[in-house]
Amino acid sequence: MTVDQVRAALRERIARGASLEELDTIVRMTRGLTERQRTELWAEVWRYDPRRATQRRVDAARSLLGGARRGRGRRSGTQTSHS
Repeated sequence: MTVDQVRAALRERIARGASLEELDTIVRMTRGLTERQRTELWAEVWRYDPRRATQRRVDAARSLLGGARRGRGRRSGTQTSHS
């Protein structure tokens, strides 16, 4: 795998809510990476915010549920605010 392929795999896993252990395994077990490349990938892994990843999943679920509800009479232009 190239560095860009590993980076894409890490981003995909992060978006799905991967644990640090899973991300660590991907970085450690990928063959053909130099130590510098592993260090760069690790820097990206450590910068990820699991709350943001979780929030993206919640937003995606709300979007899907909102789309399903529109078909049942909910007005599409109406938005509710949650505090």
